[in-house]
Amino acid sequence: MKTFYLRLILVILVSSLSAGNLFPQFVKGKAVNLPEEIRHIDTHILYLDGNNNLTSRGIKYNETKEYLLNSSIKQNYTLVNSLNEPNSVRGLKIILRATDQLLANPDALLSFRRAAARWERYLTSRVTVVIDVDFGPTRWGNAYAAGVLGSTSSAFKLVTAQDGSYLSVADIKTALINNHSTDTQLFNLYNAIPVPTPSTSGNNLGPVVGGMINFQGLGIIEAEADPDINVNPFGNVPAIGFNSAFEWDFDPSDGIEGGHYDFDGTVTHEIGHALGFNSIIGLLTDTKDYFTPWDLFRVRPEAVEPGDLTGFANAERVVTPGPVATEVDVVENGVTYYKPTQVFFDGLVELPVSTAKNSDRTGGDGQQAGHWKDDALRPPSLGESRFMGIMDPTANSGTRDIILPNDLRMLEVIGWNVDYSPEYASVMLISEGDTLDLDKSTDTVKVMDVPLNGSKSTEIQLVNLDLNNMLDYEIETIVDVVFPAGVVYTIGADAIEGSINSGIISTINFTASGISVPAVFFGVIRFHTNDENKLVVDIPFKVSVGGAIEPTLITDQEELGDFIFDIKSPEKIKSKELTIKNLGNQQLDYKILLSLSDKSNTPYSGLAKSSNYNGDNLLYKFYNKALVDDSQLLFNADFESGFNDFDTSGIYSEDWHRITTGPAMLEGHSPVTAAHFGIDYTDSIQYRSYSDAYLISKSFDVSSIAPQDLITLSFNYYLQAEVGYDYAYVLVSYDDGKTFEEIASSNGGILGNDSVWQSVSIQLPYLAGNSDPVKIAFRFTSDQLLNYEGWFIDDVQLSVLKDANPIYTSIKKGALATLNDENKVTLTVNAEQFEAGYYKGYLSILTNDPFRPEKTLPFYIKNLLLQPAGKNIIYASTGKGTNAKGKLLSIDKTTGAGTEIGSSGYEPLKSITVFPETGELYGLNTSAFTPSSIVRVNAADGYGLFQFESPVKLSAVLFDSDNSLYAASDDKKLFKLNPETGDTTLIGEIGFKVAAMTIDPTSGDIIASVDASSNKDKLYRINKANADTTYLGKTGLGKTTKALVFDEKGNLFGTIGEDTQSSTFLSIDINTGTATQIGDVGFRGVAGLVMVVDTTTDVNNKQSEVPNIFSLKQNYPNPFNPETSIEYTIPEAGSITLKIYDVLGKEVITLVNGNRTAGNHVEKWNASNFASGVYIYQLEYNSPNQAKTSLRNKMILTK
Repeated sequence: MKTFYLRLILVILVSSLSAGNLFPQFVKGKAVNLPEEIRHIDTHILYLDGNNNLTSRGIKYNETKEYLLNSSIKQNYTLVNSLNEPNSVRGLKIILRATDQLLANPDALLSFRRAAARWERYLTSRVTVVIDVDFGPTRWGNAYAAGVLGSTSSAFKLVTAQDGSYLSVADIKTALINNHSTDTQLFNLYNAIPVPTPSTSGNNLGPVVGGMINFQGLGIIEAEADPDINVNPFGNVPAIGFNSAFEWDFDPSDGIEGGHYDFDGTVTHEIGHALGFNSIIGLLTDTKDYFTPWDLFRVRPEAVEPGDLTGFANAERVVTPGPVATEVDVVENGVTYYKPTQVFFDGLVELPVSTAKNSDRTGGDGQQAGHWKDDALRPPSLGESRFMGIMDPTANSGTRDIILPNDLRMLEVIGWNVDYSPEYASVMLISEGDTLDLDKSTDTVKVMDVPLNGSKSTEIQLVNLDLNNMLDYEIETIVDVVFPAGVVYTIGADAIEGSINSGIISTINFTASGISVPAVFFGVIRFHTNDENKLVVDIPFKVSVGGAIEPTLITDQEELGDFIFDIKSPEKIKSKELTIKNLGNQQLDYKILLSLSDKSNTPYSGLAKSSNYNGDNLLYKFYNKALVDDSQLLFNADFESGFNDFDTSGIYSEDWHRITTGPAMLEGHSPVTAAHFGIDYTDSIQYRSYSDAYLISKSFDVSSIAPQDLITLSFNYYLQAEVGYDYAYVLVSYDDGKTFEEIASSNGGILGNDSVWQSVSIQLPYLAGNSDPVKIAFRFTSDQLLNYEGWFIDDVQLSVLKDANPIYTSIKKGALATLNDENKVTLTVNAEQFEAGYYKGYLSILTNDPFRPEKTLPFYIKNLLLQPAGKNIIYASTGKGTNAKGKLLSIDKTTGAGTEIGSSGYEPLKSITVFPETGELYGLNTSAFTPSSIVRVNAADGYGLFQFESPVKLSAVLFDSDNSLYAASDDKKLFKLNPETGDTTLIGEIGFKVAAMTIDPTSGDIIASVDASSNKDKLYRINKANADTTYLGKTGLGKTTKALVFDEKGNLFGTIGEDTQSSTFLSIDINTGTATQIGDVGFRGVAGLVMVVDTTTDVNNKQSEVPNIFSLKQNYPNPFNPETSIEYTIPEAGSITLKIYDVLGKEVITLVNGNRTAGNHVEKWNASNFASGVYIYQLEYNSPNQAKTSLRNKMILTK
């Protein structure tokens, strides 16, 4: 069930109070920021002290940037009320401005709202305040420093009068008298405040500083704060943030778990600081004679007498730390307790306070002055009064902290109106004899099966556990799910509001009636109460009628695992079986759809890595080139010049527009325009609440598309929406737009909600041959809160793959009639129709299951069918930077010239070698700032596929002829690696850092070059068995040899040249190490060389049995010089044409134009008279039935 019931009450209802209703009734001045150099003084961080108690300290000036909001980090804020009913709040109203990460933590949010509600009930001054609140791994987007559990700010301000002067003691005194003019005791206390006011700093008190909320309560600034972020930006109002990486207990009603800290109490404490628990002590090195309102009542204990104001009228106000207490009060249990050196004096009693600097807790008693005296420093004989209140400076784990009368008295003295005894009650709910869990909302009220056209009730007992106060309640029934849709029903409680006396039980009947068909209903019963800790309680309910059990889909697997294809396995088509089952007795209708995320060179781990769109057919991201070349493009929309035959409809349909800013500026789609749902405001991009808008395509006639052909919908998208509440959908209509069916969504479907452009291709197997015109549509919906950037869409393509199904299921749709009916579904993947790479696929089951209408099972295609290295070809890999970027090259050893084969996608590709067992190229991707990874490299186009990450930082790798993979590490060691897993075995210490390695075909030793700052051109032999080294010689070039390789004749070659310069190809004397420069490679940073020596004499010209498919293989060898062979197969005799084109599409030669028999054929091309470069060969085949098909591949000529 969608658990949105908490969110339904997160609605801001800010009362607009007229000037006549504001209290106090005058505004004295205007709040202004502190000077820049001291603006940080009210910001504190929370941490654990040496006794594992939660405490705090002020930040230092040099920490300002760390703890003040980084203005470059944009925050979304949602206005949230306390748990009190907004209309019931008659005094203090607290508006919480919550961050997104807090809203993603509902337990923390509930604690903030509960703490705010508690203060609202105690404080009755008519003011509206705003507090920024945050909870998560960061503090408003900035990472928390190690050991920091949170940070708070009271938003300290100075207040200026109309003449520009700062408000002082006389102004505060007047405000206090105005607030409590009818309270004789307080009136006399305030009148006793001396003006001028002496202080322990040696000067009279000057300007007043304090928290914005404190001044609102005093009535010296506007009573109602504007929650608009543009009016009161971050830093202008108090801020309270906590680190989620900490052991918090969010539910105080059942006690605080051992080893955990009371989150509710901690939030309540921090709000207390914002209300006025602040002192100037230790906040400034130069006090500037500042004081806070509380400091007016902070004196030495010997200066005052309870009940007598004489001493108070003359006493110095304490605005300095300490002194350290030395006068013994009592010794208990061997512990000495000292008399206080500072007290809060309210005219009636002296209450001890903490005395250390607020900034760093030094001086005095070691606790910040803005608190009561630490209960640990007070004798145990005081009993319950030892703990003075919620504003104690420390919090112990496993301990609940609450507001006490001392806390309220201090706030009353500094100007707040206080209700010491708000009417709270305590509620308990009982259903069918069981007490319901009111905290987790997991216990469900079940109205057992209701007869058709009948009625049935369940009793719910409300118990008022409080012995003093009435329990007030209101009941709301919210029906979330109705199955089948459209059923008429009557469901609800027989009493929707009432009051219950202390200790009394009241019974409510929850009834369902008037339902004429088998049906199921789910929802919540919401109780609004005056329970101090609950306030709002949601209890789920379920009603079944006529024995109905809703259709319920289950599968025997949650994901379908890996489809792995590699050169070792002959299977190119693989299948997996899935069982789907109905656990309901109502018919489950289902439809199966398949989709793919585009190709990646790294195995998927949740987020599909989108490659940059280059303007080609989007299908090239998903399928084999030959398959896409033969596809038909029905429709393409890139939104550059308009909406490309899309129309809009629905609520806020006008918010569908074309955009070039925000995420549209990112890579991953065709630049520069995309379709977007949302509004492009001046300083932000976001969608509106309560949206339900469609972007609908024109009609398509697919009646002539053959049933064996597959229609696909592909597009690029960027989605940022509130997870779980705001959704993106893809729809299809089979009846020209009269009705639409969902085929993909972000509501448990395939659409990811990530800050990156992604690509998706959805198979539509039911469209081909549809008699009516069809349409596709994109839909976006939102609820009332949390509006993000929205949905960006681009490069929409509707295509037809002819005679092809790269992935398909044995069943496409069906029905499971009743309980426990099941079907077997087989998913098949054809690797030959995919390019090499990693793909994430999705099998989506769309059903009429009311709770899970779409279930998506991921699967992963790991197509490792790479072309092996050609024989007697020197391959090279490059580093990083311009004209390098991890490329694969071939090198002409006579001239040193390099020819690009392709880019690996890994930069740099520092070392390259060949796995003898498969003939595949393997490379090393490593740099100073990244781990070392081994990647497979396709010899045909250079594309790299991640194999594993090494636990050791590597500098070079090398396969031996026995398939052993050797690696040299940055810390000068030789290892043997498992080529499948990367597991390492240490062989020994080399003694120097290796730059490059190759195997001497004569001795079997490793030949290695040195990566060093001096003697760079040295070469060594390394014993593979023990890593012992023997000096071979020097190249004489004074530069590091970056790569080494032996050719088929046993000649040693190498390269020199950094990433910033074009590399030079070398010939090296194996006996002396002396090098001769052959020529410029033409590419920078060549860091790897390898060759596979051809030990055979005949060309691959095998014959096989007649195949039943039309195929074109990769030419062999490739790259080649000067001759290569092109092998192809045709299933029946027919006419074929084989042509060669250059990269510009110009035909350079026709090799074949005639008839061929069924079977395998090999054609040779001698390119002696052609220039080096990339060529395309294309094969066209006319079968006996006159159907023309074509295939093509790329090849590289090197000279």
